[in-house]
Amino acid sequence: MIKSNSPQSYSLADIATRWRCSHSTVLAHVRAGELHAIDISTNPAGRSRYVVSEESLAEFESRRTVKPPAAPAKRRAKIKLRDVIEFIT
Repeated sequence: MIKSNSPQSYSLADIATRWRCSHSTVLAHVRAGELHAIDISTNPAGRSRYVVSEESLAEFESRRTVKPPAAPAKRRAKIKLRDVIEFIT
């Protein structure tokens, strides 16, 4: 098997399988401009065939990666005023 140095590209169906979502979800990301794709169809006025480069996919996934929330600050204990002596002047 010959390995090439050219970057790999993915179809929308490949990405949908990878993300375990529907084809229409991936297409929505492309149409919204969040996921950059190339239309490789022979007839631009006809049905589109999108291909996503490896770099575009990696960039999209890094932007959308969820980071764990920071640990909340410890709450201070409330001071209770129980034994208050009132002075009458």
